[in-house]
Amino acid sequence: MRGTAFHERTKLLNASTAWFGWGEYIIPDIYSSLERELLAIRSTVAAIDMSPLPKLDIHGKDALSLVNSLVTRDLTKQKQGQAVFTPLCNDAGKLICDGLVFLLDQNHLRVVSDENFEWFQMNAGSLDVSITNTTHLYGVLSLQGPWSKSVLEAVCDRPIDAFNFSSIRHRTIADVQVMVVRQGFTGEHGYELWVDVEKGPVVWDAVMAGGGDFGIEPAGEYAVDVARVESGFVLISADYTGAGPDRQSSNIIVDDSHQASPYEMGFGKFVDLTKSNFMGRDSLLEEHNAGQTDRAIAGLVFDAESLREIYKSTEANPNISSRVRWTPLSVVENGHPVGRATSVTWSPTLKRVIGFGV
Repeated sequence: MRGTAFHERTKLLNASTAWFGWGEYIIPDIYSSLERELLAIRSTVAAIDMSPLPKLDIHGKDALSLVNSLVTRDLTKQKQGQAVFTPLCNDAGKLICDGLVFLLDQNHLRVVSDENFEWFQMNAGSLDVSITNTTHLYGVLSLQGPWSKSVLEAVCDRPIDAFNFSSIRHRTIADVQVMVVRQGFTGEHGYELWVDVEKGPVVWDAVMAGGGDFGIEPAGEYAVDVARVESGFVLISADYTGAGPDRQSSNIIVDDSHQASPYEMGFGKFVDLTKSNFMGRDSLLEEHNAGQTDRAIAGLVFDAESLREIYKSTEANPNISSRVRWTPLSVVENGHPVGRATSVTWSPTLKRVIGFGV
């Protein structure tokens, strides 16, 4: 395990000494407390190290053709300088993963998702492309919260205006060139700052100094994970199993029976069946025309009183999970399994135990 572009700064702030393993990296899990960090995300602004996000850079005259053949959205309808959220499926219509495609220029795309290098290599064939794992080249500092734009305005060389969701811009922070992406995984207004790894500490220092007047706080993976569940965002491995050949970046044992289609995970609006040809289209068209899926995902809110009674009657530990539960719980009705509960967690914002039902 190794640190990220911001590790020399985050390790000094991690009072809890709790770390989270993500792929081959470690990032802070909790700096001070879940409640304080989640409150910053929801009410002021939080600085979050998202550098371990797996990244592939795809260059060449066939780069757009390759990526477009493997995603369910039509990238030819999108503008350069956009980050496009899309599912990726296998031929059976099961999710390889979901993620973002950065349209950097006509011959250069960046895929930000779970690990999928082998999947892209398998499908490149004779196309004129080069595929490079660039995870180690960039630090990604995410600013999430209502005051995130104000912090950027304070530290960037130029204003952050006319900056729609999923747009990509380039700015300078403390004499460092930064790619700014209007994105996030918390349900709040936010941005991702992409920086060459060796410049990470410089950008971190500038952002934390400029954010002081806006109540900026560092937030760890635990707070981000709770925020994404509160906002209804599903996560590969936690809520479904990827169907691709690559080893998933989560450090948990996954179950192949939890593979799912985009429709089952609530991604149906991101499947463009008017697009003539892409991996999984025939299977997805058949599923769409059937008008129903084998299963569907829904938000869950657990009844606290019932939970207390269950734990009391079984004398079990009432701590249902010390963090977001990435291993599913069986959902039983009249003694028969009917599904599973995923990403179960205590929500400090809602003051309830929540999760997803699949």
